[in-house]
Amino acid sequence: LQPGARSLKIAKLVDYFNNKMDEIYYPSRELIIDEPTLLSKGQLLFGRNTKTKRLKYDIKLYSLSEPYGLTVKFFVYTGSCDILAGRDHTSKVVLKLMEGKLGCGHSLFVDQFYNSVPLVATLLSAHTYCTGTLRVDRVHNPAAVTDAPLRRGETVAQYAKGVMVGKWRDRRT
Repeated sequence: LQPGARSLKIAKLVDYFNNKMDEIYYPSRELIIDEPTLLSKGQLLFGRNTKTKRLKYDIKLYSLSEPYGLTVKFFVYTGSCDILAGRDHTSKVVLKLMEGKLGCGHSLFVDQFYNSVPLVATLLSAHTYCTGTLRVDRVHNPAAVTDAPLRRGETVAQYAKGVMVGKWRDRRT
C-alpha cells in the first residue's frame, strides 16, 4: 500500500498475517488465486461502491490459497491509487501473491481474469506451472488457435517454449 493510503490502518494487519503465514506454514504444491469479497453495510473509505447490490459497499481481496481453502497470502484492493493498478494489473497481482513461492515447483491455477500467455511464460521461467482458462480477446493469444473454426468434439493446440494454448468445442454444444 502506498504511504498515505486510506487503507493504511489495516496494512499492518495484512502484513502481519502474510509474514506469520510465511514463518509457520509452507503451502502444498497446488495453489489457487482467488478474489473473495467482504461485504459491509456501512460506507468504507477504501472499499468499492456497488450500487446494484443489496449490500452496497464491499472490500475486494486478492488471495493465494490452497485447493481446500486455506489462505496462504492476501492483500486488499484499494482502487486506482493501488500500486498494482494500471497496465498489466492482473499479472502484477499474480506475481505479487507468488512472491517467495516462485522457483519452488508450485502449480498455480487461475481463472480467465488473471491468465495470459506472457504471464504463463514468466511463471514457467521461474519454475512455476500455471493452468487456467484464457480469454479469447487477450492480446498475445496465438491466432492459429483462437481463429480456428471447430466442429463438435474437435480440439486444436499450439506449443511454444513450454507453453501450451488449446481450444476445444464440447460434444454437447
